This record gives sequence, C-alpha cells and structure tokens, in this order.
Amino acid sequence: MATPPCCPPEALPALENVHGIPSPKGKTIKIHSPQQTQKFFRPTMNVYMTGQMDLMKSKRIVVIFPDVWGYNSGRHCQLADTLVQQIEATTSYPNSDNETSCQTTILIPDYYRGNIIAYYQPCLGEKMSIVTSVPVTLYRLRYCDYIFENLYEIFLPWLESQIGNPTTKYELSCIGICFGGWVVGKILGKFKISHSNPKVDWKCGIGIHPSFMVESFYRLGESEEALAQSMIQNQKIPFFAIPAGDDSEKFKMGGSVTQILAEGYGVEEEEVVMVMENMKHGFITRGDGSADEEIKEAQRKTEEKVAEFICQHHPIE
Repeated sequence: MATPPCCPPEALPALENVHGIPSPKGKTIKIHSPQQTQKFFRPTMNVYMTGQMDLMKSKRIVVIFPDVWGYNSGRHCQLADTLVQQIEATTSYPNSDNETSCQTTILIPDYYRGNIIAYYQPCLGEKMSIVTSVPVTLYRLRYCDYIFENLYEIFLPWLESQIGNPTTKYELSCIGICFGGWVVGKILGKFKISHSNPKVDWKCGIGIHPSFMVESFYRLGESEEALAQSMIQNQKIPFFAIPAGDDSEKFKMGGSVTQILAEGYGVEEEEVVMVMENMKHGFITRGDGSADEEIKEAQRKTEEKVAEFICQHHPIE
C-alpha cells in the first residue's frame, strides 16, 4: 500500500481487519448537507459521537479531525471512546461530589464526505494502485478547501443546532491526527483559509503525529514554520504536539517548529511537544496495540497526555 506524500516514507499503513480492537461504543449520525455542497460528494456527512450523547447536556465538546484514511478507519472510533473515559477520569468537577453522568462529548466528523485524501484502489493491484494514487492524492492535498467547507458549512451549523443555536460564543477543543494535525494548525492560526466561525471559542488544540508538511502541498505552498508562526500571531490558542520518531525533525526538541511554538507561548519546549521516539507515524490510529505491547503502551501514554492537556485548557466550570 502506497504511503501518502504527507506522511513519512515508513509511516504505518491503514489498519484493517484487527480482531483485537473492541467495537465502537458510540454511534454514527448522518447530517444532511446543504444543496450547494452536494456536487461530487455524498449527500450526507457522517459524524461519530461518543461520551455524553445529548449535546444539550454536554459540558465539554472535543472534535477529532481524522487522518488521511478517514474518520472510521483503524481505531479512530476506539480512540474517541478511550479518550472520553480518560478525560472524565482526569476531570475534577466543581461543586459536585457525586457527579456520575458523563459530561464530555467527542465528535469525529467525516470532513472528507467519502473523498479521503489517501486515494488507493487495491482492485488495480499493488503497482498500478501506487501509480494512480500519487497524482490523485497530490491533487487532493493541493485543493482540499472542501475540508473546511464541510466543517464550517455543514458540521458546525449542525453542532450549533444540537446545542440550542447559541447567540454567544461556545467552547470547543480539537485533536488532529496526521493530516488532521495540519487542519488543527490552519484553524487555530486562521492561516490562509476562507472559512471561519466567530461563534466558536477554540480552547486548545493537539496534533498527534501532525503532518504540518501538508502546508507545502496546499495551494501555492507555505512552510511548516509559517503555519506555526500564524498560530502564535493570530490567536495564540494553546497547542501541543505528539510527533512519532519518524516525523519531521522540525517537530522534535530543538526543531524550528518546536522553537517557534515554545517561544511564542513563552514556555519550555517540553510544554509544547512530547516525542514518541520509538513509534512510527500513524501509531495512534493505525498501530495494532493488541499485537504489540510497545505500541499499546505508547497509545496509553499519548491518551493520558491528551486528556491532561484538554482538562487543563478546556476545563468544566
């Protein structure tokens, strides 16, 4: 299976047919899209929801932006299920000694609406699939504005309708995986995207093996450093990165992106990045922890850090 150009060469492939992964605990919801956005796409957007299933009762909403293989590939849904439990276990509820119901909701929108970035056709055979996948994937990386259109014109309006159509700002935090890590950077930095929503108060963002290198493919191309700089200059929303060992050196200790983020936030580098040196890019959603104890431990450590960061910057008041 070809490695998408936004991932390191030795990145883990899509995870398929793993019997050790538990079944998802949440449910998938179908959102009907506005007529003007339906061309070339499914007429609906799928959203995986777990945790508190009544958004009117939820006190904290976290959005996961999936990797290049899609919202329901590998262990995306299981990651969301685990993170809900981890976040709830980490949360100290104010003014309540007997809080028993879940207060956190995690949502994974299919912002691809079926047109995932990693184009791959196994029916063509390995060689032909690689030959055909590269140009299509590169095209989708360069012209992936539809990702933001689907988020801002379909997903967020639906979410607002579910929480009572707020007239003032409402809080969200976000987690991006691989390609989704770049999406987090674009949203938090408001960097050269035409869509925005003034009602959303983004509390924090996390990138797990984030692919900021997508910035070099998108439109006319910019650097990873430019994207990081925009996150500091435009909104300065707390961000934390958890790169794998084969990810860009720019996201390692002393790397250019890490330095920009640490200096911009006025913190030590350890407060903006935690490197999983023994892991390959993709380990959180494409790694088989049921067959590899090292991957399982890395996933556990990552999930704990993510829960800690979200509870710190997106607390329930």
